[in-house]
Amino acid sequence: MQDEPRETSARSDERAPTSDRRAEAVRLVLDRVDRLPTLSAVAAKLLGMGSADDADLDEIVKLIESDPSLSATMLALCRKADKGLGDRITTVRRAVVMLGLESVRSTVLGVEVYDLMRGVQAERAPEGAVGLDRGALWKHAAAVACAAELLAREPSSIKPPRDGVFVAGILHDLGKQVLDLVLPASYAKVLRLAEQERSDSAPIERRVIGLDNHTAGRRLAEKWKLPEAVRTVVWLHSQPPEGVPEGPHRDLVLVVTLARAWVRGLHLGACGDFGPIPDAAELASRLGFKPGVLDRLETRLIAEVAERWSLLGLDDQSEPELLLGALATARQRLASINRSLEDKLARTAGAVTLGESLEACLSGWEPGAGPAAAVDRVLAAVEALSGRRCGACALRRDDRWSITLQ
Repeated sequence: MQDEPRETSARSDERAPTSDRRAEAVRLVLDRVDRLPTLSAVAAKLLGMGSADDADLDEIVKLIESDPSLSATMLALCRKADKGLGDRITTVRRAVVMLGLESVRSTVLGVEVYDLMRGVQAERAPEGAVGLDRGALWKHAAAVACAAELLAREPSSIKPPRDGVFVAGILHDLGKQVLDLVLPASYAKVLRLAEQERSDSAPIERRVIGLDNHTAGRRLAEKWKLPEAVRTVVWLHSQPPEGVPEGPHRDLVLVVTLARAWVRGLHLGACGDFGPIPDAAELASRLGFKPGVLDRLETRLIAEVAERWSLLGLDDQSEPELLLGALATARQRLASINRSLEDKLARTAGAVTLGESLEACLSGWEPGAGPAAAVDRVLAAVEALSGRRCGACALRRDDRWSITLQ
């Protein structure tokens, strides 16, 4: 695939860049992406390892022990994940055995990427800019990863791999963080417009920036040498099933897409998308999952999300608190939607009133009466609506009339 936005056309009524300016804007954004920091050698090697069955435990332990800070983090997180063991978890080996390769990989990656992005954000964010809520996005990503992992174990017509599902889920929205980092002011505008227009962020990103988060995320995933499966998920997630091409990672893309719709419906975290939430149950049915699978797994998902948020240092909420938080988020979203609808209705009502006034004023006008009579009637309508006196002057130039309202 070429590094081009998935949709490059702009609406004719938008002040979008010309093709040359758009190409230059895309080049500059990708150049900034290429200058972002790289993952540590330890994280890169952990990601490059094969499946859990093929991994060498000694090699994993040596990798983590080679980084004292990472070793301390792993031990602390492992104790936090299982408070019953407490201080008895004193070695990296015991932590790795307890958590397993996939959990170790996803935890190392999650902690490192979160810290890396947070550090760059502190250096680049302009004062006063309201950008992406990074904590809420990471909560969303971790919840999607948990949901995808649960769904991958369920019978269906798709067969995603068991290994790598969590990592793909937690990194699927990587591109949003990238755009927020390299163009913080522009991305704040993207989020504002997306909320105002009740739209997902990608089409607004293409309109404002020239490329979307899928392109930016895949570019950084390539720079970090992330597995091809992860790069494909970053690039193709959230497409309808018929829009995902056949390939070795298609089922992984589909299970992450389903997990994302499920998590958005439960309002776990926030992803910067404000468009209609896909019907997760309908999508699950299309992918061959048994009826009611999402309802059956919901309680388990909430428990795993609460544990994972705690493990990654994102939050320390109990399951009831997590549910209450999701309900509060849902209420906020509904209130925002209501405000948006009220604004649209007010604008529509204003347009109708103006149209009716103009129609009433012009209803008795005869074409032969000339432009001055028409202008008089238009001014009467404007005065009636605005409550202010209006005037007009007309100048004849080269046998053509030019009418200017005062």
